[in-house]
Amino acid sequence: MTRDGRTDPSVLERSPERIEPHRPAVHRPACPRPAGERVGGEALRLESVILEAVTGALDRLEATARPDLVADFVAPLHAAITAILAQRPGADADRHPAVDVAAESLARALYGLLTGASAAWDEAVEPDWPARRLDRLLALHLPPPWIGAIDVPVGGGAAGDGGLAGPLFRTAIPALARRFPRLSLHKDLARFRVAPPVPAPVALPCELHGSSRRATQRLVEVKDLDTARSIVNDDADFSPPAMEAYLRMLAAGSGRDLAPSIRIARNAMFFMSGERHALARRAVAACLGTNRLAVWTDLVDERIEAALDRLSRSGTPDLVRDFAEPLFRQVTQPILGISTRDPARFDAVAPVLQDVLEPWLPMRELMRLQDVSVELLALMQLPAAPRQGPGASLLSSLLASELPDFEAEDLKALVLVLYGASFNLSHTLGNALHWILGRPPDERDEVARPTWIEGNMERLIALCASPKYIYRMARRPSQRGDLTVSIGDTARFQLLSINRGATSGHLAFGHGLHHCVGAGLTRLLLRRAVPALLRRFPTITLVPQAQAYHTMSQTVAMASLPCRLTVTPIPEAP
Repeated sequence: MTRDGRTDPSVLERSPERIEPHRPAVHRPACPRPAGERVGGEALRLESVILEAVTGALDRLEATARPDLVADFVAPLHAAITAILAQRPGADADRHPAVDVAAESLARALYGLLTGASAAWDEAVEPDWPARRLDRLLALHLPPPWIGAIDVPVGGGAAGDGGLAGPLFRTAIPALARRFPRLSLHKDLARFRVAPPVPAPVALPCELHGSSRRATQRLVEVKDLDTARSIVNDDADFSPPAMEAYLRMLAAGSGRDLAPSIRIARNAMFFMSGERHALARRAVAACLGTNRLAVWTDLVDERIEAALDRLSRSGTPDLVRDFAEPLFRQVTQPILGISTRDPARFDAVAPVLQDVLEPWLPMRELMRLQDVSVELLALMQLPAAPRQGPGASLLSSLLASELPDFEAEDLKALVLVLYGASFNLSHTLGNALHWILGRPPDERDEVARPTWIEGNMERLIALCASPKYIYRMARRPSQRGDLTVSIGDTARFQLLSINRGATSGHLAFGHGLHHCVGAGLTRLLLRRAVPALLRRFPTITLVPQAQAYHTMSQTVAMASLPCRLTVTPIPEAP
């Protein structure tokens, strides 16, 4: 479901289902073993059990329409291994705690691998991966009672002689990485059981292949970078969705007054094209271009410190509620020129604007968005003396520029839509903080260095940017690799798969003529806010798996990110 109750068309919720033991397939994945390791008879028998279980679980995962790594891989592994071990003489048919611990630890390891850099997943197929990475992975993801042994014994056996977690990780992870090299996780749909000693994933919905395909008669899903680039670079064959024309046709056919929605669509830069778009883009870039934002750095730093003060005063600190969200409002509103008659009402209603990013809304949702837009536009105040130049807000500068074919109400609408799209700045900051603070301690130390954020900015954005989709509409038929596109088709770019492993070539901010005009502001805020947070709270930690996400169809957006602060006292000046 979306934040406001609509169904997310890309990922539907799974209903609980009973998991049955499966038959082993004929072809079995290899189980690479560190060179020189001696293997006892019990260990060989255990590995045979695991091989059998992994093969069946891979087949089940491949055959599932809406795959989930817990329901369709880890749970079948658990069931199959338990069923086989229960047949041993003297075994308890109902209780195998070692299997429970090993399976939950595997699910945690998969979550960790798939929320990190893609290189960690890519290298799992290498023959020496167990020797290089297995001990660290076990130490990170086994619960505390087992960490000292580095393994989970079965039937009283010691680690390496009848242990379960090591062979399970060594077999299951490389086999999964070989079968699904472009496996990606829907992070916002992951669910955890938060219980001692450590939380365990209960749902890990995923994309298996990242292959572009036709989803419906009029919708093609683009999931690979090559196809995506061929489309976004082709302004002759593809354009943004023609929302203004669509809404005019809808108004004529329905008899509804959609004039306010038509004004919003006409002035939403991600739906605009042609000379009018070029004029607006040049005018906006004159204020929000990377080289023009330096004038706002002092304001940004001042607002970051205020947000950090607010975070430090919170009895239950939350990096979304107490830091990212207020910082977003306090930075973007003055830069864009948002001044309102009732700030509290404006801030309460404005999040609904995020729905304008989704084309082809149902009529009921379209009318709701229209009502909200009308209210917000009425709350906005025009500057008394519009001006251009350093320190002028975007709205002030646009009004002073006297753009042809843009009335004052058009410019208010343009700025309002940009503000709605700018919520992605807050969400991206929240996602980035979740990723950074979720890294193992040794990686956290590296991130805390002042130079890290600059050197890793594009990788961080590719991993953490909040938009789920970009949309383009086909002006004429074409062939894009194996994908046949018809005239009038909507191409929906799934950024989760497209940006997997990307750095400077990612599409998180779009590309070309429709590259996001707020990209520079997002980078500026990340560049200033992340190091400032880590300087103020160098030992900050997240409450384990206590994060929550908004259920939004177009955006990966955290609703809460509880944390624990340790304030380093500032020495008094002599």
